[in-house]
Amino acid sequence: MATTNILNRIRQASTGKGAAAGFTLVEVLIAGVLLASMMAAVGRFSVSALTASSNQAERTHIEATINENMQLLHQADAQLTLESIPEADRAAACIDPALKLSTDIQQNVPAPTSIAGLTRSVDTNTVPGIAVITYSFEAPEQSIGTEVRVLELSANFQTSC
Repeated sequence: MATTNILNRIRQASTGKGAAAGFTLVEVLIAGVLLASMMAAVGRFSVSALTASSNQAERTHIEATINENMQLLHQADAQLTLESIPEADRAAACIDPALKLSTDIQQNVPAPTSIAGLTRSVDTNTVPGIAVITYSFEAPEQSIGTEVRVLELSANFQTSC
């Protein structure tokens, strides 16, 4: 019975009676090309979304590391009181509080090392009495380049001098 159905279909296709039941080769090729182009577009969007997600995760990690280090700097500044400075060093600390704060920071708060390319520098000469801490790093996104985060600290003990 199944063989008879197959033979009838072959006869109908060869006589032209069943030609309306299927797609022509040209229609199949056009559908294939459209499907392939849509799949390529979806693939590009997927790769773009994955890249953006990876960049965002890396940026979040960098920002969290910098914020954590800034909190440690604030903590070190709060703990550096005039009473905590040896009496022999107090006069020099009061003359240049930013330098004393910078020295204390560099001794007690290590720069973050968990991220490659992240650097921290402390400048006490640009603004009198202020320690300017600068973090610089390469942005995860290719189009941005180097980014900088700046923290300005005045020594907590400065008001007691």
